[in-house]
Amino acid sequence: MKKVLKKLKYREIENIIFHRMPRSDLKILPLPSALRLKVFDKDIRTGINIIDRNKNSNNVCYAVFDNDRIVHTSWVFRNKLLAKQLGYNVALTIGDSVTDEACRGMGIYPAVLSCISEHFKNYQLIIFTEPANTASQKGILKAGFTKLYRFKLIRLLGLKIYLKQYAD
Repeated sequence: MKKVLKKLKYREIENIIFHRMPRSDLKILPLPSALRLKVFDKDIRTGINIIDRNKNSNNVCYAVFDNDRIVHTSWVFRNKLLAKQLGYNVALTIGDSVTDEACRGMGIYPAVLSCISEHFKNYQLIIFTEPANTASQKGILKAGFTKLYRFKLIRLLGLKIYLKQYAD
């Protein structure tokens, strides 16, 4: 019941959008040597709950492991409504990126973003982040993305509706 009520609630949200245009001159940033990256691009069960819950044919999961423990996940989405509302009809959206608190500051996020950029070098990539999330913004810029603009949207009935763009 709480989830239903939360979706009904009207909220204004501010975000910043970053992008990377298709290109071949990409610098791949390395992961720390003890970590390994796995890409889950098939819609099949992996036995990893956090991935199996969210994996479908519309997304790809990039997961970083320290032995058998997941320390980071980033998702690439092929079809995001908000991206289309902002006019990015063919761009891929990188989102829902999370790094384990104990592993933050090790350069994992920018390394994963640079790997995603290499795998999807022929596509425009976009990322949304909250203005207060400066750590993510630094990682995004380090991975070669460019800040485009800040915008405001409303969330109502679980949908995000674009309102307006701001200059920084």
